[in-house]
Amino acid sequence: MSSKEKNNYIHVSRAKIKFTSSISGIIEGINEFPKMYHSYKGEQYLAIGSTVSIQDRTHNFKQLSNEIFSYTFPADLNTPVWFGGLSFYPKQNDEEHTWRGFSAQHFFIPKVLLRISTTKSELIAFSKESKEKAKAVLQTFQKKMMAVHKNQSEPTLVSEISERTETDLISLEQWKKQVKFTLESIEKKKISKIVLVRGKRINISNYEFSISETLHSLNKKFPECIIYAFQVAKNSIFFGATPEILFETSSGSLQTMALAGSINRGSSDLTDQILTKQMFASIKLSEEHNIVVNYLKKNLSKLCDEIVVSEKPDALKLNNIQHLRTRLSGELKSQKSVFDIIKEFHPTPAVGGMPPKKAITTLGMLETFDRGWYSGTMGIISPNNDALFGVNIRGALSLNNGVWMYAGAGIVKNSHAEDEWKEVELKFLAVYNSLYYYKKNEGEQNENTS
Repeated sequence: MSSKEKNNYIHVSRAKIKFTSSISGIIEGINEFPKMYHSYKGEQYLAIGSTVSIQDRTHNFKQLSNEIFSYTFPADLNTPVWFGGLSFYPKQNDEEHTWRGFSAQHFFIPKVLLRISTTKSELIAFSKESKEKAKAVLQTFQKKMMAVHKNQSEPTLVSEISERTETDLISLEQWKKQVKFTLESIEKKKISKIVLVRGKRINISNYEFSISETLHSLNKKFPECIIYAFQVAKNSIFFGATPEILFETSSGSLQTMALAGSINRGSSDLTDQILTKQMFASIKLSEEHNIVVNYLKKNLSKLCDEIVVSEKPDALKLNNIQHLRTRLSGELKSQKSVFDIIKEFHPTPAVGGMPPKKAITTLGMLETFDRGWYSGTMGIISPNNDALFGVNIRGALSLNNGVWMYAGAGIVKNSHAEDEWKEVELKFLAVYNSLYYYKKNEGEQNENTS
């Protein structure tokens, strides 16, 4: 083993644990950062603290790939070891205070990883120094876990709190102007699609946001989604439930999906079927969807020798909305890494537009607030290049006493501003209907008003 390999070798200590409930509650109980929560198809991960951390103010995929894959781990370690994500825009906005602490790219090997699956529960500690140091970290964390107590007060759903205020980050009139400009650009053939984003701020006095109850609610309501959270400080956490998989790699195979074109769910089976038929028949939604499919097919061919595309889209039905979905897959060419895939896919036209570079430039002029990590990507990476990344949609940022929710709509030739506004309202509900708060005690309330 060379000196560089020795310096970049990560020692590991593991312990099986008895843990039958959701691990999201540990997020509130242990104040060590960063923290990342990732849940999908019965597999939950909570990464806490950093053994190694890589951050940058810009997206630099080649450097990121070289650095991440320079680290080595025990050969029998079959679990994700890198956790992190990227912003939507490729450069950090230094003037945007809302997203302070969130770099343009941030990946880390945790100090401790809590992993819960349908078959086993385990605690894994990492160390650059030695296996003994990893074991000591593990034992310390086990004691911390035992000391975590659940908040005793009953959580309250945000819609039931009368003291809340809700503020749109842009008005309907501003939205109409953005859509009008976009449609004119499409008419002039400068672009074919733009995904405009709205933001909504919820502010609540005398209550404390509960990330554990919120994540628990999202897990229950959206079992088809990746439930995610990334926390950079005690009062700054980005979270959500994304139905959109950017990509998944496993043993050299690559899977992705085009998810674009949406309609609401029906109040009965019959009305739901009618709405699904309307979604499949819509020329506007088909155009919006096919732009994403064609983009992914083109870029997938750069990464895979052969690609397979489902013959026609199916309907991905969520709690409150349904989407057109087309699945794509292929066998990765040799030497292609996770970050080669991210470079080709991110951001897809499902969150940016088409053509991508021109769409992002246009959005930079049109949008009046920074998206931060919303519509970026977040995921988990194993030492063998297996990975799972989602697109950061249906997301919100909790910062101090406020929650900033974000959602977008794809604008194409036949779009109507008010219809798109209503579609975004529907998308907001995924997070809004899962926001939970604890009532602060009198001492905490007085602290905030002094």
